[in-house]
Amino acid sequence: MKWFIALLLALACMLALVGCSKASKEIEVTTSAGNIEDTTVTENIENISTETTIDWSEIPGGKRFIIQIRDRAEEEQLPCAEAEELFYEDETAKYYFNVIKSHYIEVTYNNGNSEDIVTALNTGRATIADLDEFGIEYHTEPIVAHTLDCESLQAACADNFIDPSKVSVLGGEWAYTADPNKFVALATVRYTDKDDEYVTAEIVMVGTFGGKTELFHHLNEHSPYTRENALQEFGAIDDQRFPLE
Repeated sequence: MKWFIALLLALACMLALVGCSKASKEIEVTTSAGNIEDTTVTENIENISTETTIDWSEIPGGKRFIIQIRDRAEEEQLPCAEAEELFYEDETAKYYFNVIKSHYIEVTYNNGNSEDIVTALNTGRATIADLDEFGIEYHTEPIVAHTLDCESLQAACADNFIDPSKVSVLGGEWAYTADPNKFVALATVRYTDKDDEYVTAEIVMVGTFGGKTELFHHLNEHSPYTRENALQEFGAIDDQRFPLE
């Protein structure tokens, strides 16, 4: 009889141990998962993606932008060849560095990528305005988009004189204005007046390339302008003056 009682006690202890183990597991799930089903927890863990570097250019609607442009040649005192470098040009100007250093001008984007300024400009990922924003020094050389010769100016005179065949341009100079499509010219012209007398005069003209003259003014004793200030008065740009040819 004693052995039977001992056997019952052993079975009872085993059952108690199993119960404690099950309770421990339930508490563990409750504590770590907040009573969420085991399968739900497993699925959520499987759906967490690993961290990757994002290439904004490949994301629909993604936006790449410049966070920094560095002049490493200046910052790190790197050696550069002593010669002007033409690093970019557009329809209005050519852009130069005073030494050969474009490979040291580093453009960095918000996605962590970086490249040299020539590549960035040529691909459209950077603009000249970005160089200004980050204080990168350069200088420009305007591109002359138009030429103006005596024949063109003679045609412009025809808008003011009745008979263009009676007008000839003897010489002078012209210049760009703030509007790149407009010019101002100071010219010496000869024309025939209403009495068929030859008249030589200096005139100031403001016109548009391929268009009509907007202003025509004689320089004479009654003129408020002189030869010295005529071009300035009508908006000539000093470093963009050219002789009439």
